[in-house]
Amino acid sequence: MALGVVLLQVTLLTSVVLDPRVPRPAAQRPLPLLRFVGGDDGSSPITIRVRTRDGLKRATLPSADATLADLEKALRQEHRLPVQPGQLCRAPAGAEPLSEADGARSLRELGIVHGAMLHLTAAASAPPPPTSDASTTSTGAARSRRRKHTTMANFEAERSQYEVVLDTPKPASCSYVAVERQAAKRFSDYLLDLEFETRRVALLFGRWERATSPDGKGGVHVDVVYEPPQTCSPTEVSIDDDAAGTDELMRAHAIAKGLGLSLVGVAYAHPPRFHAMEALELAFLARQRAKAIEADVAAAQLFVGMRFRPVYDDEPLDADVTAEVYQPTEQLCQLVLERDVVRNGGVLEGSGQLRLDAASKLVFKIGAQTQPTADASYFFARVHDLAKPYAPPAAGALRCAFPAANRGAPLRKFHLRTFLVKQREAGVPFESTIRDFQLLLHASTLLPREVLERTCAALAGTGTTQTVREKRAAALEEVERLLCQAAGLDVAAAGGGAQANAASKTKRK
Repeated sequence: MALGVVLLQVTLLTSVVLDPRVPRPAAQRPLPLLRFVGGDDGSSPITIRVRTRDGLKRATLPSADATLADLEKALRQEHRLPVQPGQLCRAPAGAEPLSEADGARSLRELGIVHGAMLHLTAAASAPPPPTSDASTTSTGAARSRRRKHTTMANFEAERSQYEVVLDTPKPASCSYVAVERQAAKRFSDYLLDLEFETRRVALLFGRWERATSPDGKGGVHVDVVYEPPQTCSPTEVSIDDDAAGTDELMRAHAIAKGLGLSLVGVAYAHPPRFHAMEALELAFLARQRAKAIEADVAAAQLFVGMRFRPVYDDEPLDADVTAEVYQPTEQLCQLVLERDVVRNGGVLEGSGQLRLDAASKLVFKIGAQTQPTADASYFFARVHDLAKPYAPPAAGALRCAFPAANRGAPLRKFHLRTFLVKQREAGVPFESTIRDFQLLLHASTLLPREVLERTCAALAGTGTTQTVREKRAAALEEVERLLCQAAGLDVAAAGGGAQANAASKTKRK
């Protein structure tokens, strides 16, 4: 399995032969079983991106133990590139070249990891032909006239104002992402039900884990995948900004904060296409990151975007859905937030090319060349590891049992009543029943704000003193009573009473 390919793996009971560009049909899928994989076991294939004058090329090698010479050979064989030793560089315009002596060294030794971008310098070109005396005189006169108006330094400074200089993206500052399995499964299952025919976005609430990996980087634990009110189509998606949508979004953020969670990332999905990223997704990622930074500066280093996409039949992945994690570059965020000039580029939709708004008069500059479009991979870095086990909050993981909002018909009194009764019949204590983000979100439309705040504080609390336990029991009893009233139920018929549950636990002790 390829290094860094992160799977929401689905156990397949049958194999289906389809057009390789078409995802597997839902009708032939069994119920999926999710399993995350990722990270580097030292023997997985490694894919390197190489920027050439003809665009971005990719070469895949058996492992990071392959040498630089093996990479050069793969580029010659797979893409017919006349790569010679010493022509590959770490940065554009021939900067940081890899020498001929590096050819025998492994990619691991050279620090070239899966997904890294190298640059292929062109062979030395012949010197320009000599110019005639007439042309020299003409050019000299033109330069003389230009000097009367501007110096070369001023000319270069003016031109540079319209150039967006691109460089190889820095490695992701987030080392890993660990996702609560049921939360991810609920989102991916819904995408499968929709057969990926439309776009979809979600907000990821969770916790930062700072500087815990050997490389000194932090990571993210995702506890909630929340789908806000949104308007979706195959080509567009936006979070509803009307009064109702804004109100729900504010309530969702308030609940997350009350539970001790932060906005740690976003998730998004689009109709089937290959791996290309596009302006709409990257702009959404940049804007949500900016909002997260306003609440918590840790988002500047660790905010992530998780993209869900269907697996094509010709891909060597035993799954129906893959999830890939990205972080935007600072340059992308500036172009989106300060100038709003990032647009899709290229002829084909989903070509993975970005362009700058024509009205801005900006152009991309890669090395010494300026060009109207650039590969989207210049604007994000991959986070390769989703294999780290998810660690729930100290107070316990949240459940994913109550129906998710914003998936068609609105939730009503009937849904709440049925849910509470079934939880009671299954013997689920009310403290576990209410530990559900979607239920809390629905309850926020029925309960006073101060009651919801006390409930979230009770669920997030970890104190064990008698005073803390009594305060928590009182808060849970209050919310249970009010929810039962809203659902038209007697407290005992729905949840058995928070006090009774607490008393039962005390008696067992």
